[in-house]
Amino acid sequence: MNLDDLSMPERALWAQFPSGGWVDLSSGDPAEDDLGNAGSWGDGRMVRAEVVTALLLGARDPERGYFPAVRLQGARITGRVDLMGAVITHALVLEHCWFDEPLRFVEASTKTIRITSSRLPGFNGARMRTEGILNFHLSVIEGLLCLDRAQVAGEISLRGAHVGDGAGEALAGAGLIVDGDVECNAGFTARGQVTLPGARIAGLLTFRGAILDAAGTAVVLSRLQAGQLRLRTARPVAGAINLGQAQVGTLEDDAAAWPPQIWLHGFTYDWIRQPTGTVPVAERIDWVSRGPLGYQPQPYEQLAAYYRRAGHDSDVRRVLLAKQRHRRATLSTPGRAAGRILDATVGYGYRPWLAAIWLALLLTAGTVTFAINRPHPLPGGPVPPFNPFTFTLDLLIPIGAFGLRDAYAATGAAQWLTYALIAAGWILATAVIAGVTRAVRSD
Repeated sequence: MNLDDLSMPERALWAQFPSGGWVDLSSGDPAEDDLGNAGSWGDGRMVRAEVVTALLLGARDPERGYFPAVRLQGARITGRVDLMGAVITHALVLEHCWFDEPLRFVEASTKTIRITSSRLPGFNGARMRTEGILNFHLSVIEGLLCLDRAQVAGEISLRGAHVGDGAGEALAGAGLIVDGDVECNAGFTARGQVTLPGARIAGLLTFRGAILDAAGTAVVLSRLQAGQLRLRTARPVAGAINLGQAQVGTLEDDAAAWPPQIWLHGFTYDWIRQPTGTVPVAERIDWVSRGPLGYQPQPYEQLAAYYRRAGHDSDVRRVLLAKQRHRRATLSTPGRAAGRILDATVGYGYRPWLAAIWLALLLTAGTVTFAINRPHPLPGGPVPPFNPFTFTLDLLIPIGAFGLRDAYAATGAAQWLTYALIAAGWILATAVIAGVTRAVRSD
């Protein structure tokens, strides 16, 4: 590069690069320095992209005892920063800068890239490798931020950043690998899909305080692996969330921010963290029922396993009962009928005390009825003394235990009650056996 062709701001950047010093082209007037006015910035604030590129590629030798870097503030970068496939050994640090064209770091190897409080038409970092951090704090990326299959040794910060134009993807990170955290929080706004399928994040992936706005599926985290996932957005997510087959250590979310549809099939987690310290089971049952494909058993089983590890056995039973009720809607008419009987009588085996309530009600009804309308003894020999309670209990036990059902016969309406009690006894016994067997097998 011919030094005689450099402008004054470019000469300043050229001079500061070997020592890593800052070049501040800001005017000091907040109104004039506003990025909305960057179109009116004159030549004194313009730096060509080719100058930045040349410096990052080693056009100048470093100064002994210093770390060379491009550090620029308040500049308008004209042309395109294109470092596709480059090996960059210097940091790029830009603040309050305006880029005329999208940046391209496809398959580049870089050190830290920090572009904060700036405006970018787009950033393509597909398959790039960064030894350091990738920081877009408070920047506006009007198009796509592409990090497909990129690898970042440090963290990615999108705190307060705005990405996307509402058309298609806003943040793309299929197969992204990050050794630290990914911060899409503190006012982060995505106008378009956030897609991180198959991403591996060793630390925290957070959307706390974020605004996620996209039609259809707003967030795709399928096959994600993360140490912790925080989905406490500033407002309900506009589109669906896909967590299919994702694996996280700790999940932290907010029921108020859940969208109507959440893909949870295959999603596994070790722990759920709530700010209140408790995880309301009713909310979680609603959560696992929001799958767009209808009934799926795995989300219920995963939630039950979480409550089992936490020692909340009653919540485990509530989740598994909800699972059976949801499954019932997928059965044929006879299957649904049988399911309703199991539900009403023993709660599919998870509420066996319901059988005791039914037994008490039937015993009371029979005892009162047979005390008023006493059955007559049958001829053919001696009969045991009649007792309305024992007679009712004998009818309810599928195999008579007290000999009264064969020794006495009711007439009129009471006779129909005896038939009903015998049938109810068989139904209760069958339901108890089936329900308990199902519950034991599920446990």
